[in-house]
Amino acid sequence: MRVLRSLSAGLVDAGFASIATFGIGVYAARTLEVGALGVFALHFAAFTLVSTISHQGVFIPLEAAASRIQDPIRFARRSLSLGWIPVVLAPLAFLLPQLAAPGSVPAAMGFSAAAAVALSPMQDHTRRLLHLVGASWGAARMSIVQAATTAAALFLLHPRMDETAVPFTALALANLLSLGIGLVLVALRPRPDLSASPSEPDPALRTLLSSGRWLLGAQLSAAAATFLAATALGRFGSIEALGLADAARIVGRPVLVVTTGMTAVFGPRLMRAGGRKDESVGRDVARTYRRTVTVCVLGYISLFGWRHGLNPLAWLVPAAYEVPLLVLATCVANGLIGGVLPPRFEAIGAGRARALLRVDVLAGLVQVASAGLAGVTQAFTIPIGKAAFAIMRHRGLVSVQRDIYADPALEPKGSGVAPRRPRHPAHAR
Repeated sequence: MRVLRSLSAGLVDAGFASIATFGIGVYAARTLEVGALGVFALHFAAFTLVSTISHQGVFIPLEAAASRIQDPIRFARRSLSLGWIPVVLAPLAFLLPQLAAPGSVPAAMGFSAAAAVALSPMQDHTRRLLHLVGASWGAARMSIVQAATTAAALFLLHPRMDETAVPFTALALANLLSLGIGLVLVALRPRPDLSASPSEPDPALRTLLSSGRWLLGAQLSAAAATFLAATALGRFGSIEALGLADAARIVGRPVLVVTTGMTAVFGPRLMRAGGRKDESVGRDVARTYRRTVTVCVLGYISLFGWRHGLNPLAWLVPAAYEVPLLVLATCVANGLIGGVLPPRFEAIGAGRARALLRVDVLAGLVQVASAGLAGVTQAFTIPIGKAAFAIMRHRGLVSVQRDIYADPALEPKGSGVAPRRPRHPAHAR
């Protein structure tokens, strides 16, 4: 029952977080002409890339450490002192599209994207901390406030501001308000009674940030590949094709957000399984995750993956359906990316971040290489690249997962699993 409540909260959290990002995308798709929408796509890719530096290089290592200690509340509060890092990195969200776009770029869009980058990683981190300490419904409340504020900001800013600046400005305001609520919830969260347990020092922040460099490199290579693929499509294909691909991304994004919500609930358990070398637990959690994701993805595709009379998104984001099968391809690619995540969390928990770097660099290179055909594949360049990335990442993660559970000396204590005997050299292949 407790898992079901956490899962429900994770779905609500992911759903309303999806509404916030979906809302700014729909606004952009409906108000911007196709070429300007392609420029918005570059800014969104830059937004994701710069956010990744804070997310993977700073906050994910802290969350992994918090999941392994007895008093995660205390450590979670310490981690919030690092909120200045996204602010320092925010100007990159302005500079990167200026360099990548084939034509002129509205400065207002770049400045608003930088403002959103300054706040978004910290808001996401606070939500994941609430999941980690068992306050999943607190994280859901943050996302509800974020979605409501985004909708209100879009409505109020539209007649008063340059339309190119409205989407990211609305997201920044929503992140600011929901982050404030989340910080209050973390501060009010009671700490566990550890009087009967031996004291445990918190891991050193400097050590954790150093260990995060491999995770940063891994996820940064994935985000950089997406940005480079978008740049290639804008230059070798057309900025209009990038705009159409981004319209399909907007429609297909809820698939990724649902998988993100699932990892907020299942991710800590997978990290514990990997850290404790408990293969049976990891396998069970991964199976539940994949079944849930599969049902959600197939349900979403059946409703919104193609143009039909009962599909409201065909009316709301018509540009997404101008190219036949583009939305379907985008949803399938996003489902593949989400479906291969469980062994990644096991590898994080087991301290195999360096192996993740090798996996994601290779997968990213394949994605960028596939974008070399943008002149032929046009708008399909983006989903084809994402699918290629997911397939290559899966192949690499399976190998890493096999290594995690292969050493019989690392079987979890009390698991009841007998150590596996090494094979005789004569039988080795």
